This record gives sequence, C-alpha cells and structure tokens, in this order.
Amino acid sequence: MIIIGEAKPLSPPSPVFPEGWRSEYSWTQLVRMALEVSDMVSIHTHARWDGSFALLGEAVLLAQAAGKPVMAKGFHADDKDLERAFALGAANALVVGNRPIRADLRDRCFVEPYSLEDLQLLPPDTRAVWNSRDLRTMGLKKQTFSQAREVFDGFLIQASNISTLSDIHPEADGVIIGRYLPEVREEMRQS
Repeated sequence: MIIIGEAKPLSPPSPVFPEGWRSEYSWTQLVRMALEVSDMVSIHTHARWDGSFALLGEAVLLAQAAGKPVMAKGFHADDKDLERAFALGAANALVVGNRPIRADLRDRCFVEPYSLEDLQLLPPDTRAVWNSRDLRTMGLKKQTFSQAREVFDGFLIQASNISTLSDIHPEADGVIIGRYLPEVREEMRQS
C-alpha cells in the first residue's frame, strides 16, 4: 500500500466544514510530517486549499533531500498545468474529473473521477483515486470506497476523511491522508 501524506494547511468552507478548517501546523511542518511517514508527499497547487505551484517547487526541494517523490494535487484543468508541475519536479500529478490527458503525461497522473459512473469509464490501467468528498459540491459522496472497488478493479487510492489507520479500506492500493496527517502520524509512531 502506498501512503501519500498531504501537506494541507486548510480546507475551504463546505457542507462538511461550514466554517472551513485550518491546521494548527505550518505548511513546512506538515511537509516534514508527510516526509516522515509516507511514501509520497502531496502538495496542493490550487489556492482554494492554500496551495500554489511555488509551494510545489519548495516541496520538491525538501522531498528530494529525503529521497521521496512529490505529487502535485489540483484540478489541473489542462495539460499545461501538468507540464508546469512536472517541470517543477513533481513525480506525479492528480487530475480531477475525466478529461483527456496527453498520452506522454498519462502514466504520471492519478485520476480522480467525480462519480462511480465516471470511474467505470476509466481505462483499467488508470491509477484512480476515490475521494469520499465530492469536489463539485464539497459535500460527502453517497457512494463508498467499497462501491468504487466493486466497479473498478484496477489501482485505486482512497482519499479524504481518513482520521485513523482503521479508516483505511483493506482493498485500497494506497491512501491520501490530509487533514488528519498529524494524528495518523502519531498513531503510526505508536504502532
């Protein structure tokens, strides 16, 4: 299982967090936590989550010293965003929605579909992410990771609302741990 630690300093207001949420830790502290306990570090490139391409570049430098790859996490609306992330040193990028991705970039991308129907349409060799949060509404999806696994038997990562190791689905090929990274890190240290 791949553990991806997300250095996420905030979540915008949403049905889940009506007033939003801000970490008590600095961005640098979160990156260091992610480097300590994960196989890959996830950095937001979208301002809505207090991310940017500049922070992605900084994270790549920190991660290179630790010998860990970085994933650029964002909507990445077109291939120019992906090119920019890879030029800054990201090993991988997360793309939200089912949009065409240029063939030479596809093998470095994780694709997060909006729905089970979209997930079913992905080619079987896609590295997919099932997020329990619907990024169109910012609310929680009604469909579960178990349902996603039933319709997609390829590589599938679980994301959002993972507050303890016991929240990780046994059939997940990987997990993105964001808001609860400090707590999960502590749990990992104690086990």
